[in-house]
Amino acid sequence: MEPGDMPTNQTDGRIVISYRRDDAAGYAGRLDDDLGDYFGDNQVFRDLDQIDAGTQWFEVISRAIERASAVIVVIGPQWAGNPRLKHADDVVRHEVAQALSRGKPVFPVLVGNAQMPNTAVSHRNSPN
Repeated sequence: MEPGDMPTNQTDGRIVISYRRDDAAGYAGRLDDDLGDYFGDNQVFRDLDQIDAGTQWFEVISRAIERASAVIVVIGPQWAGNPRLKHADDVVRHEVAQALSRGKPVFPVLVGNAQMPNTAVSHRNSPN
């Protein structure tokens, strides 16, 4: 995808970065910076930078995924072994499930020597 390929209307095309703060926050931040430099900061959504204090963050993330052209799931070394992933109310699980159910392209990105987990995301090709 080239910079000119991204729609200029924020509601038409954005990249959402999904990650666990406890093992991939730094990687997600660098990815956010690099994608923002390439596509434009307004084309990349990462929760830390774009949800104001006091906002219903769950709704904001859900809307961002609805508007997304693609979702990048940053998978750190503790991602798959995290017991929260098995809970239906886990935020990362919800983000991935919502993206998959809406037919959004989901790109797993392995960081920190992480191994591909055995989940729905594992059926997708991953750059590492």
